[in-house]
Amino acid sequence: MGWAKATGGLVVSSGEGIDPAAEASFRAGASTSFGLEGDVGVIVHAPFADPRFIDVTGVGNTRYVGVGLGIGYWITANWGVRLDLGFAPFAESNAATPSIGVGVQSH
Repeated sequence: MGWAKATGGLVVSSGEGIDPAAEASFRAGASTSFGLEGDVGVIVHAPFADPRFIDVTGVGNTRYVGVGLGIGYWITANWGVRLDLGFAPFAESNAATPSIGVGVQSH
């Protein structure tokens, strides 16, 4: 079984020096009858003004394209394990470092 999800919107912050940004994402995935599932996605975050300082955490005014890959396995009907990898092939004013997530999932 397959699925897809698209989002879009405006990101605003009360933080000083952080400009509003447009953000859009698309993610698609599939699952098998034996409990294995996987998905891939992309997110674009684009502030309305150019980033003015380097913020390696990516919390401030930053522009990036992120890609995410995930795989999960349902051990029982209600509980499973999951591994996610995210990276940014383009990033301005942040570290663009990969992220790795390992977790438990439930219905």
